[in-house]
Amino acid sequence: MATKNRFTAAEKAQLAAMLEAPEVIEVHGDNTAWKNSLIGAVLATAAMSFAPAAHADSPNLLERTLTSVASNVMANAVRQTVQGGLDAVGKSVKQAVNGVPADANDPHANQARIGAIPAMAKPSLANALGFGRADVPRSVGDLAEVMERNDVASIASTSALRPVLFPVVVVDGQSEFSQFNEAAGQAVAVVPAGPGGQAFVRDGLMQSQQGGQGPTAVMYMGAAPNTAGCMIVMHSGKADYAQRMAQMSGLSLKEAMDFAVLHEAAHCAQQGETIAAQMEAGSGRGDQARQRIAYSGLVDVRTERAIQGGALRVLADPATADKATRSAERYADAFAALALNARQPLSAQQWNGIGAWRMSSGSGHDTSNFVRWVQDQVQRDPIAVESMRSGAGAGFNAQAVSAFLKPVWKSFEAREMELDQNRNRANQATRPAERVRQAAVQQDSDAEMVKRLMGDAPRPR
Repeated sequence: MATKNRFTAAEKAQLAAMLEAPEVIEVHGDNTAWKNSLIGAVLATAAMSFAPAAHADSPNLLERTLTSVASNVMANAVRQTVQGGLDAVGKSVKQAVNGVPADANDPHANQARIGAIPAMAKPSLANALGFGRADVPRSVGDLAEVMERNDVASIASTSALRPVLFPVVVVDGQSEFSQFNEAAGQAVAVVPAGPGGQAFVRDGLMQSQQGGQGPTAVMYMGAAPNTAGCMIVMHSGKADYAQRMAQMSGLSLKEAMDFAVLHEAAHCAQQGETIAAQMEAGSGRGDQARQRIAYSGLVDVRTERAIQGGALRVLADPATADKATRSAERYADAFAALALNARQPLSAQQWNGIGAWRMSSGSGHDTSNFVRWVQDQVQRDPIAVESMRSGAGAGFNAQAVSAFLKPVWKSFEAREMELDQNRNRANQATRPAERVRQAAVQQDSDAEMVKRLMGDAPRPR
């Protein structure tokens, strides 16, 4: 007797309609493992969309129930969704869910998590079981799901600030101003931004939104010391960023979307430390800024050197700002690639495709040389690659990825900065007419630069 293991289109539509508003769900069959998995999925979705309030005060009971029919991973996912964030427990959970400012004396208040859970649309049972789900998020709930799938809270935890991450999806047909204002209000209720904070955050969202290009991270510092919020923003169903990457790299659209979210979460961690160090140095707290630089390892080399040398005015130079932007893009791209590689090794074609995609992204975002160099380092260090893998969560160890990447990133940037300085000194030592000729004929290209970097720079093991 033949066994049919796929639903027809009509059966899928019928089942999806039934699951939107079920009254009774019966599970039949002799396959115990399949039945347990299905029951676990049904219970998980029931906890999220049917009666979350009933379980909010007794997560341990809910976890024990789910563990009896599904895995601990499923139980943890449900508990986290019900409580309203990742890595948030007790009082801080209620603060995040209810929009109450965190208590500075709460030891868990500063842990990284996904915020603004009340604004998320609760997933229907049909969507939770895979019916009608799109690879590109169409709602705040969809984007939050992608963020949880990629364990962005663990990435935020690589920063000493441990920023709270907020999903924001702009829906067509509604006022962008109103949507951004609402999102800003929800964010500053969890991570206060001081007087006028909501307007400041809203204006940042308005200025940074990129239409259909894909996710972008908007970072802001909290009013309380060592607090930060970071919003990952995209337009509903629009992700040219991920779609172009999928086409050029050979990754699936889902993997490209994961890369995009991993990239933005890495931005939240790295940029938060850089902004905090700049603010500390600019307000006369140079010692604190230098301690942050030494402790986090996430401040880019040019900012680090400017702060350590007391030359903050250099950071306002447009050329320096452009290079700092590219440095941040390098870190975020490499982190995302390493996280995907830890989850499932990328092929040489996929690594090359990521580089080719970035090469077509414009000079400010062309990280292709660094991506290729990171690929070279990965191939030389299988022990480090193994340490980046994880059998739990999203399949990668964010702390190990960051620990591997930071010295690679710093040495690459330091060597590039040294080559830039040597070239500038050589140009200043020549006559003006000769300098013009050299600039027109002999200026190093990025390709030439990376050859020298790869040939001369130390290679971390």
